[in-house]
Formats: sequence, structure tokens, C-alpha cells
Amino acid sequence: MCGVVKDRAGRALPAATVTAMAIAQPSGLAAAAFRHLRHTAARAGAPVGEGGGFCLRDLAPGAYLLVARDDHAPLVWSPRHADPAGNVVPLVLAAGDAITDYTLEVAYAPTTLRGRVIDAAGALVADALVQAERDVPVGGDGDQHPLIGQHLPVGPVATDAAGEFALEVGPIAQRVTVEHPARGLRAVLGGVDPAQPVVVRLAAAARLHGRVTGGTGTCRVRIDGPRSLVVAAVGADCRFAADGLSPGAYAIDVRRGDAVGAARVTLTAGQDREVTIAVADEATIVGRVVDARGSARAGAIPLIIAVDAAAAPDALFEALTGAPARTDPAGRFAVRAPAGVAGLLILAADGQRVLAARPLTVAAPRTEVGDVVVE
Repeated sequence: MCGVVKDRAGRALPAATVTAMAIAQPSGLAAAAFRHLRHTAARAGAPVGEGGGFCLRDLAPGAYLLVARDDHAPLVWSPRHADPAGNVVPLVLAAGDAITDYTLEVAYAPTTLRGRVIDAAGALVADALVQAERDVPVGGDGDQHPLIGQHLPVGPVATDAAGEFALEVGPIAQRVTVEHPARGLRAVLGGVDPAQPVVVRLAAAARLHGRVTGGTGTCRVRIDGPRSLVVAAVGADCRFAADGLSPGAYAIDVRRGDAVGAARVTLTAGQDREVTIAVADEATIVGRVVDARGSARAGAIPLIIAVDAAAAPDALFEALTGAPARTDPAGRFAVRAPAGVAGLLILAADGQRVLAARPLTVAAPRTEVGDVVVE
């Protein structure tokens, strides 16, 4: 599958990467979640040459979305790739197809996002700090680009005397964060259309603090929600605190050695909330990946999907840090995960295809899954 990446003016776009993203998978989980997982696990794509050319080889037959990404700006498909409803049309490849002249056209021009900041009483707020970043849901919607990669936020800029601001952003939904530290005000607004003026209303920031029970050693506490951060935890009970949080729902994840724990809280404006999080040891999941003849499958990627009962039926994926675990030459694997109801996925070595999926109950200290047969 070869072609060229161009912008809407017909200029070739070099210094990018193109990945073929299969849209059909042998599993009942949401396709959008799988698209997110494949992008998280993938480590390779076809580089785009100086003339904008690329080639993808050895693709399995099926339907694909071609994804272009770079390190500087979000790349979204141009309208030529969409149907009348605005959904991106997949490219269907049959066995033996050899396409050599495909044009992947992307919209690349930045957009000026303009807005105004007010406080809870509706008064204009000058000298507030405004920052914007891509706000793409897991997997992306039909007319948005699915998780191309991480891009640095734009800003911050300060609002003027009229409480107004302007930021140059990509032509895709934005997540706008505004804060006024001196007044203790903060707000986060997602799904902002950069082509439309926006009004951001600030509220009193909240505070979250707590402690950890169980386990030994130092703690790593991560807080994810309208604001995401890693906070320091100190003392034998790993006390932690986070100030300046926007109101909203937060997930708190703790790791202490081989033990993990989690909590879910919802903060209101100006609230000071305390939580206690108990941690328990993770389990080791071991098994072997083989083909239908019983031969070992080396280099496959085993992943555990944990299902959070508080957010069911959403599938939550632990972020992959560094290189993902892979099966050894004998097809064996060993991965760690919290105890509970989960799912085991086996991905191909390129991280782009799910070869097997099965439900799994993880129990500490060790869970044996035996031989996992893949297509």
C-alpha cells in the first residue's frame, strides 16, 4: 500500500509517519477502545519521505484507516476522505491488492481560537492564564483524527483587560484550561470548536488530599480528571495533597512497590476532600502463545485490560510505559496486573492486530492461563 501525503493545497508533506489502522477486530469490546489500544501499543509506522511518499507492506486483508502524524501539529483527514455524514471512509484491501498511487490528504492549517474568561458572577477576568490542547476522545469520532499522538499544549497566554484571549491551534476539538492562581480560580472546558468563540467561566479551585494503607515503601500517586498530575507522597502512610483542581470527576491510582490501589472521587468548587486508598499486591499472569499447530509464537504482545466496576461498561487501559512485554522464543509471557475481572489480549508483534482475546479473572499471587492459541 503506497502513496503520498499531501495537504489540501496539494503540497507534499514530509517528515511524518503513516500507520494503517485495522478497524475490525475479533472481539466484542468497543471498536473505539481497540483503536486506542492499538495506537498505544504500536511502535512502528511507515516514514514519509521528502516527497511525501510512503509504503506499507504485508497488510492483512481488511478495512483500514490510514493515519498520518508528526511531532508538530494535529493532522486531520480532509473532507475528500469523508462520507456525506462526515465519517471517514475506510480503505478496504483484498488479498493480493497492491495499491501504488494512493493520496492521503490532511488538513494542516492552524485555526485562531478566540474566547473570553469570566468569574462565577459573570465579571470579566483579566490576567488569567489560558492554555489549549487537542481534545480527542478515545479512538476518535468519525470526523476526527483518532489519537494521532501526543502534542504539546498551546500557550499559556494571559487574558487582556477585557478578559479576552486568542490562541493558534489545530483544526480539531480543543481542551481549554484557564486559571487565575492569585484568586484561586480554575476551569477546564473540553470539546471546544476552535472555529467558534468560547466563553470560559471560572470557579473556585478544589483540593484533594489523603493517605495510603497497606504495602511498604514509597508511593506513586497519579490523579487524572479535568487536571492530571503525579503528586508526591510522604511518610509511612504516604500522605499526599493536590491543590488547584478544577471541579469534576477524578481517578486516583496508587502504586506502592508491587501493590496497587485506586479511588474515584467527584470534587465540587472550593471543596477540600480527603480520601484513604488501600493497596493490594498485583498478580503475575503467565502463559504461552502458540499457533494452531502448537508452535511457539515469539514477539507477540500480551496485554491485560482491567474493567473498572465504577465506570462499567467502559474498558480502561493501563498506559504502556517503555517497551511492551513480549513473548520469548518459546512463546512464554509473564505480565502483572491488579486482581479482579479483566481480559487478556494477544497483539501481533507490530501492535496493530488483535490475535486472540479472552476473559480473565486475575488472582494474586499468580494466575496461570496455559496455552493461548492465536490465528
